[in-house]
Amino acid sequence: MANVPIELGPAGRRAAKNVNRIRTALGLDLAQVSLRLTEVGRPIGVPALSRIENEARRLDAADLVALAVVLGVTPNVLLFGSERYLGPANVQITRERSAPMDEVWTWADGELPLTPATAREQLDFQKAARPHRPPVLHKELPAKLWEHPAVQELERAYKAAAEVFERDRTVLDLLMNELRGGLEEPFDFDKWFGDKDVLSTDWDDKDA
Repeated sequence: MANVPIELGPAGRRAAKNVNRIRTALGLDLAQVSLRLTEVGRPIGVPALSRIENEARRLDAADLVALAVVLGVTPNVLLFGSERYLGPANVQITRERSAPMDEVWTWADGELPLTPATAREQLDFQKAARPHRPPVLHKELPAKLWEHPAVQELERAYKAAAEVFERDRTVLDLLMNELRGGLEEPFDFDKWFGDKDVLSTDWDDKDA
């Protein structure tokens, strides 16, 4: 059975274009990029680099990371471009999946999953995607705590703010960072929930 070439795919084609775009903007020729790649331990010759930029050679993960290092960007910039806040234009992630640019970058940055998620699922996603900066409030809290009215109110407020700033998540990100800045101290149950026993309170009770 003859080998069937693996399709480059939308992400691969976009990465090839971004390598060329960023290299050109930096004023580097292919020989200079090749030399830098050799210096970081991932040698790729000039002919191979030319084939990459012309979408005739697939980028594997090691190539992608090395090119990001020598071009001074992150792998995500090569995969998705750097036009993060240009509105709702769709980005083709795979052949069968696309999403608005802002949503793609929010996912790539480890802020929110691509699919709708509950507050707990969002924090679980952030914990996995950002091991260097886990969510401040994610302290393996009891599952029942996520049913607390105060937590649900925070989730509703966040969703409302996200709708207001959907065209430019920079504003929402700044607001959330300001909130997080005031929450760096250890989680204080009394501060957030008063004198209630959040582990035993019956939150279905109207008086709860």
